[in-house]
Amino acid sequence: MNTTATMPVEIPASINRPCDDCGQLVASETIVVFGHDLTAGLPVCCETCFDAREKREIEQQKKREAAKRESEWERIVAKHYRATDVENPDFNSALWRALAHWSIDDGWLGIIGPAGHCKTRTLALLIRRHIFAGRPAEWTTASRFQWAAQREFDDHEGPEARRWLHRWKSTGLLIFDDLGKQRWTDTVESHFFDLVDTRLAHERPIWWTANTHPEDMIAAKQLTKDRGAPIVGRLLEASRIVDLSIQQQLPL
Repeated sequence: MNTTATMPVEIPASINRPCDDCGQLVASETIVVFGHDLTAGLPVCCETCFDAREKREIEQQKKREAAKRESEWERIVAKHYRATDVENPDFNSALWRALAHWSIDDGWLGIIGPAGHCKTRTLALLIRRHIFAGRPAEWTTASRFQWAAQREFDDHEGPEARRWLHRWKSTGLLIFDDLGKQRWTDTVESHFFDLVDTRLAHERPIWWTANTHPEDMIAAKQLTKDRGAPIVGRLLEASRIVDLSIQQQLPL
């Protein structure tokens, strides 16, 4: 004999319920089990309010994304560079006009010239557009890179140093500011060679600044013969060089 109990489920029926947002009556299906309407507590939304909710969610998502990218911009770029004003009379407007449309798709970029010519500020403006497009980027100075290279195996700072060395190699775009101001120890030079070689192999651009032309670093024997020439060769071959001591370089 079949003893399986049959759950008393009533045939779904339609009932008008008020929209949670505007109060307009909306036809809703009911499902009743053991005399209880299982749909009684479900949200009710008319078509007009549903579209409005969806639009609000899209706008809120856009605001969340904008806030996230603003936060990333603040993390990566120092405050005084974020405050760069292209209308300031002391700003190098010629350099900015020449590079304003440079993007990661244009590849590597090197800006060479003495201090005070807005090299770093220009890169700060360029990377902002890159970050707000939702693309990954990192920023390091020569001194910070030296710190990481020399602390790689430090008992306390080693894990953080290794994390940054990895991030600088793997991020989509890297800004390397003040190339040449690091002390070219064997360890630093080795890590920099690895950085350049890895990013070239994976087509990940570096946008860099330097006060001194990289070739002069070899002439001054800041770099070793074995690694120095390949480092400089790769940098110059891969990068679009803007040498501010050569006026004909502008505009690009």
